[in-house]
Amino acid sequence: TDTAQAGFVAKRMELLAGQAEYFITALESTEPSIDLDNGEQLVGPIHMNCKPSSDKDLPMPGDNYHYTSGMMNILKLGLPGIASTARANAATLDGERAQHLGVIADCYEATAPYCRKWATCARDMAENAPSVYHRMRLITLADNCDALAEGPPATFHQATQLVWFSLAFRNNTLFSPLGRLDLYMGPFFEADLAAGRITTEMGQDIVDELFRKIDTIGLGDSLMNLMLGGVDIDGNDMTNDTTIMMINASMTQRITSPLINIRVHKGTPDRLREKITELQLMGEGKGTLFNDDVVVPMMVKAGIPVELARNYAC
Repeated sequence: TDTAQAGFVAKRMELLAGQAEYFITALESTEPSIDLDNGEQLVGPIHMNCKPSSDKDLPMPGDNYHYTSGMMNILKLGLPGIASTARANAATLDGERAQHLGVIADCYEATAPYCRKWATCARDMAENAPSVYHRMRLITLADNCDALAEGPPATFHQATQLVWFSLAFRNNTLFSPLGRLDLYMGPFFEADLAAGRITTEMGQDIVDELFRKIDTIGLGDSLMNLMLGGVDIDGNDMTNDTTIMMINASMTQRITSPLINIRVHKGTPDRLREKITELQLMGEGKGTLFNDDVVVPMMVKAGIPVELARNYAC
């Protein structure tokens, strides 16, 4: 009946509002702490402080964690951009869909003060830093976090920081696949490299740290699948320097996660084929291969639009 349906929708929205409060409370309760001596270039905890939310008996948000994290839109729009897009779309709708989008906007709007909190911590520490090196590193961390509170990332370092923040936002005490990070992060590195803002060595150091941090999220088969290589939505090979850096990180850091999956096809460049061979010859069970020349046509045959099929990940 209409009454029963209305009651079901009301209960569902009550649950959603409770989950949003859980998330926002966790953001507010997570205090920044930066280790001055370990040289970290990415800040933020492995997991949010969820205890206050649990103490309030709020429902924990989450999905089944087998879906990729949606990093493409996060890196493209930034946290404030997702909030404003959700808020604008909510204004064009009504009922449950409008309420749902409003809750999404509430959550993403709450991430801005969280980012600023880390920026303030880093800037305060910079005032009493023991060396110029420590001071400049802390100022860079602060600038990155301030930038993410205002809009999308403008540099490779900021993009990587946003990825790390976002993993903690979603995962709470769990974990989820990473998707095609090399496809989404590659353009940031290429732009920085062309502008002289970064070197390959600097970029590798940042990726190495991201991978070390990801490895601390879960134990064993953590579902932290990373899909590298393959074709883009236009069918062109998308292998880039970030693809190679991520395989390098998996090889040198000797870590379990992220789990490395690599898409290959007839146009895969030799430098990636050679790097895959190096990875697999390490004998650690890394480097699961997916053949785009088989997978994409089969997905299209199953009715999936070709541009979506070409962007598959696991």
